[in-house]
Amino acid sequence: MAERRKVVTKTKASAAQGPDREKPAARKATAKVRPLKGGHLERYHEKRNFAVTPEPTVSLPTSGGDMFVVQKHAATRLHYDFRIEVGGVLRSWAITKAPSRDPAVKRLAVHVEDHPVSYGDFEGTIPEKQYGAGTVIVWDRGTWTPANDIEAGYKKGEIKMRLDGTKLKGGFVLVRLRDRDPRDKGKNWLFIKEKDGFAEPGSADALGEQEPRSVISGLTIEEMAKARRAPPEAKPARKKLKRVDAASLPKARKAKLDETPEPQLASLGAHPPRGDGWVHEIKYDGYRTLARVENGAVRLITRNGHDWTERYQPIAAALAKLPCSTAVVDGEVCVQTASGSTSFSELQDALAVGDTSRLTYFAFDLLHLDGYDLRSAPLVERKRALEALLASVASEHGVVHYSEHYEGDGDVFLKQVLRLGLEGIISKKAEAPYESGRSRTWMKSKGAAAHEFAIVGFTESKAAGGLASLLLAETVADGLQYVGKAGTGFTVATAKELKAKLEPLLRKDPIFTLKINEKVSGAKWVEPKLFAEIEYANKTADGHLRAARYKGLRGPGAEDSPIANSTGGGTKGRPAKVVSDLDLARVNITNPDRRMFSADGPTKLDLAVYYARVGDWILPHIANRPLTLIRSPSGKVTDRFYQRHVRPGMPDEVKKIDLSLPDDKDREEYLYITDVKGLLGLVQFGVIEIHPWGCKVDKPERPDRMVFDLDPDEGLDWRKVVEASFEVRDFLTSLGFTPFVRTTGGKGIHVVVAVERQSPWDEFKEFSHMVVQALAARAPLRYTASIAKKDRKGRIFIDYLRNGRMATAAASYSLRARVGVPASCNLTWDELYDLDDPQTLNWKTVPLRLDGLDDDPWAGIEESAQRITKAMQSTLQKLIKG
Repeated sequence: MAERRKVVTKTKASAAQGPDREKPAARKATAKVRPLKGGHLERYHEKRNFAVTPEPTVSLPTSGGDMFVVQKHAATRLHYDFRIEVGGVLRSWAITKAPSRDPAVKRLAVHVEDHPVSYGDFEGTIPEKQYGAGTVIVWDRGTWTPANDIEAGYKKGEIKMRLDGTKLKGGFVLVRLRDRDPRDKGKNWLFIKEKDGFAEPGSADALGEQEPRSVISGLTIEEMAKARRAPPEAKPARKKLKRVDAASLPKARKAKLDETPEPQLASLGAHPPRGDGWVHEIKYDGYRTLARVENGAVRLITRNGHDWTERYQPIAAALAKLPCSTAVVDGEVCVQTASGSTSFSELQDALAVGDTSRLTYFAFDLLHLDGYDLRSAPLVERKRALEALLASVASEHGVVHYSEHYEGDGDVFLKQVLRLGLEGIISKKAEAPYESGRSRTWMKSKGAAAHEFAIVGFTESKAAGGLASLLLAETVADGLQYVGKAGTGFTVATAKELKAKLEPLLRKDPIFTLKINEKVSGAKWVEPKLFAEIEYANKTADGHLRAARYKGLRGPGAEDSPIANSTGGGTKGRPAKVVSDLDLARVNITNPDRRMFSADGPTKLDLAVYYARVGDWILPHIANRPLTLIRSPSGKVTDRFYQRHVRPGMPDEVKKIDLSLPDDKDREEYLYITDVKGLLGLVQFGVIEIHPWGCKVDKPERPDRMVFDLDPDEGLDWRKVVEASFEVRDFLTSLGFTPFVRTTGGKGIHVVVAVERQSPWDEFKEFSHMVVQALAARAPLRYTASIAKKDRKGRIFIDYLRNGRMATAAASYSLRARVGVPASCNLTWDELYDLDDPQTLNWKTVPLRLDGLDDDPWAGIEESAQRITKAMQSTLQKLIKG
C-alpha cells in the first residue's frame, strides 16, 4: 500500500545535520498529548543522517491511508515497531516483544516519533553509530480500521482498532498508562488483543516464535543481517570489451539467420542449483523478446512469435546501431521502477498508453553473430561476445543493457536479490549450449509463490486511484473460496485502470460463501471475470495468502498478454448462455459425497457441478451427436465401463436413435442429447466422460469433425508433443483446413478440423489415414502411422482411427476418469505454446478459466468447414510416395 505513495521531497540535509541543530528532548513534539491531525516528521528527520542510513527520507504526507505495519528491529534491544497510518504519517510505538494473539498478554508499547508512510516498505540494516542501528524486517503488514473516533480515542488514551494483516487479525487496543515518572510524558501504552474469533487464548509468545519471517522478503532477521554483512561478490563475465570474432568461438558454425528463432526457457526449481559450473543472473519481470538484426534492420519478436518491433521502437533504434552485419540477441523488455527493480504491471501500463520512453531491454544471450550460429558455443563464451557487441550502445542510462552474471553461492545471491525487492534469479550452466524450448540447464528460483487468482472484489481508498486492495479467490470443490487481499504492487495509474475494469462487474453479494470468521470490511464484490497474478510468501492455516502482492493481469482479461494476441477461428464471443443458475441449483445425485478416483479426490457432486458450470461450453460439441459414455459408480479407477446404448432408468431427456447397420444382430439404439436437460440428466446418471461421434444425428453417415490424436511414446517430453502439434497444424493449413487444438486430459493433444458433410465414413477415415502417412513420410523419426507399440519408440503415433464410424474421441471439456480428474480443454494456439503441464487443466481449474474468457478459443469452427477434394488427395499421395 505504501508503495503507491512514494513521493519524496528533498529536505535541507545540511540544516538537519548541522552542529547547532536543536536537541530532540527540547522539542514541543514530546508533549504529553499532541493532536493527530497533522504529520510530525521533524524529529524523524533530525535523528537520521540520510547520507549514511538506507532508511527513506521524509515523504509528502497523504490522506485517507489505512496501512499498518509491524517491523521487527534488532537494535540495542530486539523489539517490534507497531505503526498505523494516521494523518499522512505512520504513528509509531516500540513494543518490547512480538505482538500476541492471546488476550491475556499485555505488551508494553512506547510511543516514539512519527515515521513517513514510505517507511512501511523498509527492510535492511541501519549502520553502526546511527540512530536505531541494527537490522529491520517487515514482520507483518496490512490495513487497519479504527473502532472508535481516532482523535477522541488518542486524547482519552484508548485507541481501538481492527487489523487485517498476514499475522495480526481482528480487534486490538492501545491503552495509555498513567505516568509514573514526569519524564514519561504519556509515552507508555499497552498493546492488547481483544477477545474475538481471531484470539488464541493461552498462545502467549507462540506467534513470534512460530512466525519469525518477513512478509515481504521471507527472511528472518538473522538472515537479513547476514545478507547485509556478506553480499555476494559480483563478477562480470569479462572485463575486457575487445570485439569478439564470431568464428573464434568454440563450436560456432556458419549459418543463415533464422526467421523466428525459438527461445530457451527455464525450469522452476525449489532453490538455486548447488555446486560449481553455474552462473546466476537477475530474473527480470517483463516480456521475453528476441532481437533479430540484419544489415541494420531490426525485428523484435516475442516468445510467442509476434513481431512487436513497432511497439518497441526505441529498443529497435538502439539495436540498429550494433556494429555487426547479423545478430540474434535474447533478452527481456522491461520497465524499471524508481528503486531499480522491474515491474510487469508498469510495463503493461506503459504499453497500454503507448509510452515507449520507459522501455528498457536487458540482453543476456547471443545466438548468432556475423553469419555464425553460436548456439552450440558455451554460455560464458556467448556472453563474452554479447558484452563486447553491446559496448557501443549500452550505457547506464541507455535503452539497452547487458545483463551481467554472478558466480558463487546461488542461495546467498537469491537472498540478496530478494532483499532488494527483486523477483528472483535465473541460474545457468556456464558451459551449456543454447537449447530452444524448456531445459534444465536454465533454472529459475523465486522468493515467493506466484499464482493466478480470480478477482472477486475490491476495497476503496480515497488516495492512490481509489483502489485500496483486491479481493481474491481460488477454485475449490464447490466453486470459489476467498483467499484474502492484495493491497500492494499497483501504481496510481494501475489502481485507476483496475477499478475502471472492475466497476462494470459489480454485484450485490460475493459469488461464494464466506467462512464464519471472515469479515471483509468495505468490500465491493464483482463477477470473477478478471484474473491477477499474485505473488505471496505462503498461506495461513485458514487458507489466506501471506504478503500478497499484485504482479499484473494474467490470462483472460490481461491487456497485451500473449493470449490476447492469439488468433481465433472466426467470430469472437462466448457461447450462448443455456445453463441457468436454476439448472445449477437443481443438480441432485445419489451418493453425492463419494470420493472419486482417490481418497482426496473430488466428490460425485463436485463432478456434477463441473458439468453444470461448463455446460454452455461443452454443449455445442456434444449436442445432437451420438455419444459413448464412461461411468464409474464406485469411484474407483479400475471400476469403469463404457455405455453407448440407452438403458432402463436413464432420464427421459436422453434421446435414442437407431444407427444399426443391416448386418447388426442386436440392433440396439444409440443415445444422444439435444439440450442442457439432457446434459444434466447424464450427469445425474453418474457419467464421468463424454465421447461424441464425428457426425450429427440428422446426417449420421456424413461426418463433419476430423480428429488427429497425437499419442506420444511413454518417455517423450510434453514440449515435443506441443511442437509436433504445430507442425500438424501447419500441414493441415497447407491443405486448406483451419485447425483447432485441445488438450485430451492425458499426455496427448487433439488437432481438429471441420469438414463439409459430403464424404461417407470410409472415405473420411481413409483421407485422415493419408494425412498421417504423409506426415510420417516427411518426418519418419518423429511420427508413425502404425498402432503397434514397437513402432512408437521415441515417436508420436498420430491416431487416425478416431475418424471411423462408431469411433469416438473425448469431447471438448469432458472430464477424464482418472486420478486428479483432468479435463480435455479447448485452447488457442498461443495458449498451447505457453502451457507447461496439461494436468493443470482439471475439474477445478477449467470452470474458472471459462468464467474469465471473453472469446471462445474455437469460435468459428463450424464456418471453417472444408470439403475433402481430389486435389488434396493427390497432394497427399505424392507426399506418401516421396
